[in-house]
Amino acid sequence: MPLDGASAGAPLAVQVADRWHLRHNLAGAVERAVARNRAFLRDDAQGAEPGPPDPTASAPAEGPLVLRTRARYDEVHAALGRGLSLTEISRVLHLDRKTVRRYASAGDPGELAGGARAAPAGLLDPYLPWPRARWEEGCHSTGQLHQEIRARGYRGSPRTPTDHVTKSAPEPPQLGR
Repeated sequence: MPLDGASAGAPLAVQVADRWHLRHNLAGAVERAVARNRAFLRDDAQGAEPGPPDPTASAPAEGPLVLRTRARYDEVHAALGRGLSLTEISRVLHLDRKTVRRYASAGDPGELAGGARAAPAGLLDPYLPWPRARWEEGCHSTGQLHQEIRARGYRGSPRTPTDHVTKSAPEPPQLGR
């Protein structure tokens, strides 16, 4: 254990670094959790009964992550305003080009805050009802399912529909083409 070495080397020393890292990591985790759930928190606050304004209440303090996101957003959009390309901006700001593209396409810094992102649509998504229905009808030949779904326009590998329909299958699939 890492604590044993420090204790053996300096038995009277207080391990401040560990406490600081614990608090620092906790603060970061809380900040990310609040950012992910900000929509729910806003809904709860709006549903509360309005009362007299609290004179001691101040505007909520923004954490370092939000401040950095706003600053980067402003830098990226200022560089776009000067006519720089995404590649040039990524070089100047020392950011990945994909990060610059994400900041450039955002309408405001609030869109960039952490949170659950929607999964991109897969090749199989438009065709999902067909293999599922065929599996339930009794067609458990993955090769046959793949041929039928390809005839409907699917261009992906045979593995994707097979994995999808067999995840909840009560019996193992018959492998055959």
